[in-house]
Amino acid sequence: DGSFYSESRRFLRSIDDPRFWTLEFPRRGQFETVNSLLCLTQTEYVALLSDDDWWEPTFLEKAVKALDDNPMAVVAYADFWRWQDGAKTSRSASAHCFADRDLIADRCPVNTSAALMTWTSLLAIEREFGHIYDPRLKIAADWLLWIRLIRNAPFVHVHEPLSNYLQWEGSVTSKEHYTRFFEEIQCRSEADNPFSIWH
Repeated sequence: DGSFYSESRRFLRSIDDPRFWTLEFPRRGQFETVNSLLCLTQTEYVALLSDDDWWEPTFLEKAVKALDDNPMAVVAYADFWRWQDGAKTSRSASAHCFADRDLIADRCPVNTSAALMTWTSLLAIEREFGHIYDPRLKIAADWLLWIRLIRNAPFVHVHEPLSNYLQWEGSVTSKEHYTRFFEEIQCRSEADNPFSIWH
């Protein structure tokens, strides 16, 4: 829990189930919170759900099956429902856009709340780069993680909307944030620029 919303903390504390445990990282932000949490635990799969998003009831079941059926894959990702102004539309996600910089702005990337990752793949990223989410990025650090993961192993696509994403003003899918993401990445040295493999 690194949420700004006290309702999230109250809900988590209300769960009376020994399988659930909660750590709090107040006001540290999503990416720094995840980095801290994943350094303290070990599991087979990792799923991240933002407090303003929610899963369909069968998300975990179908995502786990997709990874079990594709043992070389490190991420199972599903399509999702995007909610905006009270209306929902189905969005088909695409991990292929992370193989070509020019496709990211034109296609719908993987939504973090609609993805299930293997713990071992995240551990390999942490060992190589010293973090899972790059702390230098204030937005779209999840895109950089997908780029790093897909270099080494395949993703598997579950062609069904299994997560719900709340679109609001300032969400990282805005054109402004796409631009800021590319500007931050392109300022890096070639050795530290994930897009250098596409040149």
